[in-house]
Amino acid sequence: NKLEKIEGLEGLKSLSILYLYQNKLEKIEGLEGLKSLSILSLYQNKLEKIEGLEELSSIAILDLSYNPITDLNFTEDITNLNQLELYEKVSKYNEDFVFDREKRTTEIINKGIYLYGCNKLVEPSLAWVRLGKKAVQNYFRAIREQTKVTLREAKLMLVGRPNIGKTTLSGKLRDRHSPMPNTDASTRGIDIADWVYQYEKDKEQYTVHIWDFGGQDIQYSLHQFFMTERSIYALLELTRESYNQAAGGDLYPNYWLQSIGNLANGSPTIHVYNHQQGHRKDTSIHHSLCQQYDFLREEPVVVDLLHVNTDELEAKNLERLQLMIQKEVAELPNVGLVLPKKWADIRQALLEKAQHCPILNWTDYQILCKENDINDERVMRLISSYLHEIGSIIHYHQDTTSPLYRLLILNRQWATSAVYEVADSPLIAEQQGLFKKSDLVTIWESDEDLSVLQVASYKDYLPELLELIQKFEVCYPYGKDRFLIPQLTAYSCPFEMPVDRDNCVKLENKYKFMPYGLLYRLAVRLHDYIQDKQIWRKGMVLTNGNGSEKG
Repeated sequence: NKLEKIEGLEGLKSLSILYLYQNKLEKIEGLEGLKSLSILSLYQNKLEKIEGLEELSSIAILDLSYNPITDLNFTEDITNLNQLELYEKVSKYNEDFVFDREKRTTEIINKGIYLYGCNKLVEPSLAWVRLGKKAVQNYFRAIREQTKVTLREAKLMLVGRPNIGKTTLSGKLRDRHSPMPNTDASTRGIDIADWVYQYEKDKEQYTVHIWDFGGQDIQYSLHQFFMTERSIYALLELTRESYNQAAGGDLYPNYWLQSIGNLANGSPTIHVYNHQQGHRKDTSIHHSLCQQYDFLREEPVVVDLLHVNTDELEAKNLERLQLMIQKEVAELPNVGLVLPKKWADIRQALLEKAQHCPILNWTDYQILCKENDINDERVMRLISSYLHEIGSIIHYHQDTTSPLYRLLILNRQWATSAVYEVADSPLIAEQQGLFKKSDLVTIWESDEDLSVLQVASYKDYLPELLELIQKFEVCYPYGKDRFLIPQLTAYSCPFEMPVDRDNCVKLENKYKFMPYGLLYRLAVRLHDYIQDKQIWRKGMVLTNGNGSEKG
């Protein structure tokens, strides 16, 4: 369809359903007289501002998906929408309502406003919309009562194999004269650092949170919990690896690109080659990758990270990379989010506390909110939920039975380091995945990279960290005071299989892409159905609960 204007509908006073999806509409007009309209689809148009619906009091379903809408202020102008719900999901009308062809009537199943794919929302952001109608109403109420603060922040994820310069790149992006990291050290888990700069085009200050992902295979299953959309990714390789990639060798970028495509919804990705002097600058494989992954930016960046502070040409290559990242950051839909000032003040106070206190209990959080004139506990929960959604903190506010319920984890790296140390523990590997609570203290105390204060804080919050490890689906309870990490169990089946392989039903699923560790996470979720603890690294024996069926 190619409609650019709505016209000619004035006489359809009894019209109840109107589909105007996949057009070129930039403005809603000509609908004022359609008082009976209950379903309106404006899916995939060019609407930036929603107006002209004030008189349509019968609307029950409004689909605005895939429009470049920037704010939801219109919801306050249409009083009947206060009774509706906001959905951020795919709008499939065969699921949302049923049309009875014989009676010529429609039974509405899910009333509401549909906003799937409205990635330019900043007032409020989609992260806030996901919290529901009341959250949006509270947001606009706070905006009316307070001034606004615009957040210009983003996440830059550095991914790739181990020992190729990701940690070096993180330092050089922030300061090209930063010292080189210890060559014997390798990132375990995730290191997070902030890059603050003024963007030349708009003269505004931006903060980019650089996440340096460890490249060891055993850590991949945890990385996916932090690979979020609306972020920038930099895939780092060595120039000397290119010929192996072209030949289909084991040094490949495909795993990470598939992960970004599937887990991060194809977020913008820049291909960076750390050039090794004496090796050919072969980037030919990049162009074939661009044909497979449309989110991979066309021009790769080749830079010798070892010499950027002494070689002016390499310094210019680094600067080119910085400008590319800054441009991508400025264009991210979630950059420029608007928050009520008091809420932004609470967020800033939490960031400052995180520098010296990794965890804040709920009582202290309430005190902090009240110091900023937020006295309603429901609003306090909405703010903490939002900060969890955008990755500022970790707060499992919905599970009231969890030890994590009354805690806000302010320092994400503090928490993720504890989890990664356990998942990558030689001690637990020697015990084929089995461990006790007391083993966790031994693991943390024996790690030379952890400070005395950090280990002490881990001891103080041992039950909460153990719960967090289970939330990340790393382990599950395995008898009294024991736990099992499926990823560290025996490689091969250590017992005779209890099923007749020749006389059983065989099912095989083939995946175009299977995230690393999917089987381990499945084992955690299905651990109640594992028969007699029969599990190994490549499989498990499941029963239906009463033992009559096995698989």
